[in-house]
Amino acid sequence: MLQKYSDYLERSLTNPEKYYETRRENLVNGT
Repeated sequence: MLQKYSDYLERSLTNPEKYYETRRENLVNGT
């Protein structure tokens, strides 16, 4: 889980647009 989280952060730094897009989807899906 921690690895997934750090990977998530890494992607957010390299591609903020994609990060927010994914985060919005996650909020909509309730995850």
